[in-house]
Amino acid sequence: MTGQKTKTNIIAGFLGVGKTTALRALSEQKPRDERWAILVNEFGLVGIDGATLQSGQNDSGISYSELPGGCICCTSHKPFRDSVLQVLNTVKPDRLIIEPTGLAEAKRLSFDLTQEPFAGLIHMQAVITLVDPRRFTNTGARKHPVYEDQIAAADVLVANRCDLASEEEIAEFLATAKRLTPSKSIIATARMGALDPVWLSLPHRTSGDMPAPTTPAVTQRHHDAHSDIPAPKEGEDKVSRWVNDDGHIATCGWIFPYRETFTKRDLETVFNLLINAGPILPNGALRIKGIFRIEEGFELANADSDGIHWEALEDQKDSRVEIITDSQPEPNWRALEVTFMSATRPIPR
Repeated sequence: MTGQKTKTNIIAGFLGVGKTTALRALSEQKPRDERWAILVNEFGLVGIDGATLQSGQNDSGISYSELPGGCICCTSHKPFRDSVLQVLNTVKPDRLIIEPTGLAEAKRLSFDLTQEPFAGLIHMQAVITLVDPRRFTNTGARKHPVYEDQIAAADVLVANRCDLASEEEIAEFLATAKRLTPSKSIIATARMGALDPVWLSLPHRTSGDMPAPTTPAVTQRHHDAHSDIPAPKEGEDKVSRWVNDDGHIATCGWIFPYRETFTKRDLETVFNLLINAGPILPNGALRIKGIFRIEEGFELANADSDGIHWEALEDQKDSRVEIITDSQPEPNWRALEVTFMSATRPIPR
């Protein structure tokens, strides 16, 4: 019996695995009589996922919030506590779904959400972790401590993006996942984030079943987006840039004025230039995600080593893009900005 506690889930997964797409798919299946709140954390300071989630969603029963600027796995951070408490107190949702950054330690986050100040407010249900079956079968990638943490925290483990994987990779995922300890309530495959909403209501392992984490999986230098890094000022009639760097991964985001229009073909040239290692980004980009005003209207772009995916969006207040890459060697962010501006159409003066 949970009383008035808010049913809460975590949708975890490493960078570029399709968490936001999965959230959109789940949102479309929300029961009409429930009110949901979705809290999205992005490693960078320029919010993109929030606009993506809200595009085309006319259901007033879903409230979206963004927490930019780093990893919410450190729940001692006041911004995270305040954001969750504000959502619980103002929205009063039947269900809260948290999408942490791809670099978050889901085990620590799920445990801390069962402790004060959340213990009397939240009823933790299934942690759903998405993985790419191609990465899952790569023993080198599996050794990454955050990646392993996200898998260990999962009650439901889903191989997403199976449309890009071979039958052998999917079969190896299923066989390996069945041998994992702790065992999973559900092991499944999905394409385009098509998750079963029934999984949300599955129970989460109690702290007795999963001991509290004692040390971080990765020592990170976290930034507090509400203190030492100034928040982006939207609506300015100039290009604005913000950088966040935790010592391992760096991200840079730009906001472009509404009047700037990009050329889709030129943007694809820029994406291909930056995804691959080269003089501008020595190690290439791990992921590029952006919202761009092009000739036909606004579109969402996702670019990584698998290619470039476009999706039409409703009208937005500006264009914005974010790049995630290695911290070292330090990227030349100014050169990257000039590269993106080269894909804009001339503005009559």
